[in-house]
Amino acid sequence: MFQTEFVTNPDKNTVKQIVSINRASFPAGWRPTDEENYYTQMLKDNQNISIFLTIEGKKIGYLHAIPHNTAVTELKDDDKLIKNTDSTYYIEIVSILPDYCGKNGFSALVQTLILELQKRNITQISLHARVSNNFSNKIQKKLKVTKIRRIENWKYYNEQEPTDYIEACW
Repeated sequence: MFQTEFVTNPDKNTVKQIVSINRASFPAGWRPTDEENYYTQMLKDNQNISIFLTIEGKKIGYLHAIPHNTAVTELKDDDKLIKNTDSTYYIEIVSILPDYCGKNGFSALVQTLILELQKRNITQISLHARVSNNFSNKIQKKLKVTKIRRIENWKYYNEQEPTDYIEACW
């Protein structure tokens, strides 16, 4: 049903597709100020991993992962307990169009990510996961969680709901 494809040689259309998927998937307050520039910069870094989720050729989801220690640099002021960890990638974005949520698209994206991480000798992922939409629970069921902690009002995203910081392996 679902297929995945790595984002390679991104152009303006690729960025527009990512922006469109993310706008449909996240609350407005979670958007970067200059979305197109933000995603363009993320896609330029060859250490990052970007994957589209497709169905019948239509792009319906997106996953973006970065080296964990890069995430620590970006998030250390917002999550004082996040620490550098080698052999780990941080899932920065997972977005799936609402009509396709709950249909194993996340599993397809993560399986593709894991296969790529294994090629890079990476053994663990980390992420901050929403609790209110059960995303944290889904991750806990799909992966072997090695560390989890709750952040009640994380200012980085949305102070209105709790977020779980998770480290997991496979």
